[in-house]
Order: sequence, then structure tokens, then C-alpha cells
Amino acid sequence: MAEHAPIAVVIPCYNAAATIESTIASVQAQTAREFELVVVDDGSSDDSAAIVESIAQTEPRLRLLRQSNGGVSAARNTGIAATTAPLLAFLDADDTWYPEFLSTMASQLDLRPDVGVQWCRAEIRSPDARPTGVISSSPSGTPSLGELILGNPATTCSTLMVRRAVFDDVGLFDTELRACEDQHWMILAHLSDWRLRGVDDVLVAYRTSPDGLSANLENMLESWEAMIDRIGPERLGADLETARAEHLYYLARRSLRLGRGPSTTLSYLRQSFASDPAVPLKKAASAPVAVLRRVAQRSSSTELEVAA
Repeated sequence: MAEHAPIAVVIPCYNAAATIESTIASVQAQTAREFELVVVDDGSSDDSAAIVESIAQTEPRLRLLRQSNGGVSAARNTGIAATTAPLLAFLDADDTWYPEFLSTMASQLDLRPDVGVQWCRAEIRSPDARPTGVISSSPSGTPSLGELILGNPATTCSTLMVRRAVFDDVGLFDTELRACEDQHWMILAHLSDWRLRGVDDVLVAYRTSPDGLSANLENMLESWEAMIDRIGPERLGADLETARAEHLYYLARRSLRLGRGPSTTLSYLRQSFASDPAVPLKKAASAPVAVLRRVAQRSSSTELEVAA
């Protein structure tokens, strides 16, 4: 089999002493042996950097870069700038790759020169790395602009492999965004006419966080709207309001699951209806909405009239 293009692996690291060793080990275990590995310590206050330095003593492919805390986008950008390989892969410091990740993703990109951004599916694990039996629903094939606005099809940067040429055209990750930064960048890649593609292979073990963004609904909405503002709503066309309605409907469902109370749930439903009435109406026959209706019955009559 022909050798794949050279690969740079970038691991942003912040206070990941408990997990960074196993994350690096999953890179060392790759069936693809030719890669450069850069760990960017983003101002950690724990032993993360010392652990990486210790591993680097016997791993010539590994370099440690250190910087003051600037966030995950700044750390990834530092790693991109410090490497030269035409293919880039990103791995969060608490995730791991299956051994075939690099070889499978690089081989598929080599066969498709028109694809600039590719992702695989991920096995979802608990915060203590126990298997949950859940696989990410990352769509395969090429997403539409509307699908990209709605959500990040890659689930996590740990599933991505990207051509450096895309960063040359689009720019680096936006350090002003503390969430949705990867989704934002992928939309810009799509708008610049690069092809994005998902594959069905499950090649990543993704560790969830108990206090991640999805537990803070207000931050989720704020981050999504900030992403839209950074891109420019006028560039997103008719897909935007439908995607906003879908996002707000998702937040209503999350609110219900998290026990945030009927007023919060109904607020997101009202906003969804205002953005695109077809979205909540289309979902009206689904089980989650039936549950929402039961919750709504415990709300004030005024709220019910608005929600209706």
C-alpha cells in the first residue's frame, strides 16, 4: 500500500495530568508510524507538562510547547503554526484514538483530493472513560450549509483530519470564540468551497465532561449566536432561521431532560416557533413534544397561549 501524506498531530492540553499519558499512548499505538506529535500546554497548573516531558525523553516524534493560557483554539493554532505536514489531526487531551485512526483517515483523504476536511464517528465514553454503548450520530457524506449551521457534524475535533491548505485559505481557529469554534471554522471552510466529508468508521473514544457546554443551555445559545455573528448572518441565507429554530428546539428538549422547569422549556419553544414555525410543528407528533405538552400543562395559562 502506498504511504500516506505526512501528518502532524496536535494535542491541546490544559490541566490534563489524569489523562494526557493515555491520550499520547493512543497516538504512539497508531498503525501509521510516520507522524509528528506536538502537545501544546496551555498554561496548565498541574503536572501535565512534566508528564509530557517525561514521555518525550523516549519518544522522538513528540514535542512539548508551552504558552500562557489562551484557550483551546489558541493552543490548536500554536500547534498548527509549529508544524509543516500537509495533513493535520487534532486530539483532545482526554480522548483517545483507535490504532487505525491516522492510517484510515489519511488513506481516504489521499484518494479524495477534493476533500479538505474529513471526520469519523466516535464511541462515547463516560467522564471516567467507561464505554456507554453509544456511538456518535455524525453524518457521513457531505453536509449542506444548513446542516453545518445546525450543529457540528464532527462531534469533536478529535475526529478531524484536515488539509493544511484549508487553514491557508480559511485562517486558523477563532480565539474569540470559547465554544462552537470548530463548527465556526467548518462553516467558513464550506463557504470557501472546500468539500467537507464524514466517514462511517468509528475510530475515536470521546470522553464526555459532566460540566461541559451541553449542561449550560444559556451558554450554548449565546455561543451559537456569537458564532453566527462572527460569520455574518447575511452569508448564511435562508438556512439560518430554520437552523436557529432547530437549535432552540434542541435546547427545549435539553431543558426538559435537565429538569430546568416548564418556564425555561417553553421559552425555548416560543423562540423556536418565532424563528421558523415549521420546525416545532413538524416535530409535534414526536414523543419528546408530547412530554413537553404535559410539562406545559403545569405552566400558567398565559405561557400555554404563547407556546401554542
